[in-house]
Order: sequence, then structure tokens, then C-alpha cells
Amino acid sequence: MYNGYIDTTDKLAEFNTWCQQEGVIMPKLEYPAYFDGGLLGMRCKEDIKHREAYICVPYKMLMSVKDTWTHPALMQIIAENPEMFSEDANESWEQLTLVLRLIYEITLGKKGYWY
Repeated sequence: MYNGYIDTTDKLAEFNTWCQQEGVIMPKLEYPAYFDGGLLGMRCKEDIKHREAYICVPYKMLMSVKDTWTHPALMQIIAENPEMFSEDANESWEQLTLVLRLIYEITLGKKGYWY
């Protein structure tokens, strides 16, 4: 399906397959969903009750500050740059930590878990 911009059908199908294989559960959601103007998003397939879980993502699929701080390739960078990655020195330390992780994962290319 053409979404109004770039045809990403194959990549989205591959992403959905990967999510299923890794244990993501989202019985009431549809992804991808296409909206007016070519917008891509997620859509509810049925009502979601108050406090009902609508998506479950295994912890191994989350990119977190904690995991970045203990990552073998990144922990030294964090330790050597407390002015960027310290809660006491920088109010954006969490965002910067996650940006560091994203940049690292991008450098892994196809070898990376999130490729």
C-alpha cells in the first residue's frame, strides 16, 4: 500500500513479524494504519477498557537509560563525560543518554538488534 510518501509496506511487514517473534502482544491494535494525507500510525481495532493493557512489549525490546549506563561499549563514554550524563550536572541527561544509545545502535547497522 502506498502511504502518500514512500512505499514502506515491506519494511512495516518485516517490523510486525519481528515484533511478533520477539513477543510483542497487541491484540486490539492495528499497525500500520494509514490516515488522511498519507499519515502512518496505529489504530484501535476495538474499544480498550479503563486500565486495560493494550500493548505488551518485552523488556528486552526497550532501550532504557539503565541499560545504556551498563552497556559495555557505552559505560566508559558516560563515565568520562559526567557534564553530559549526570543528573546533577545536566537536566537533559536522560535524553542525552538515550541519544547516545541511538547513535551507537545506528552505527551497528544490520548487525544491531533494532535494525
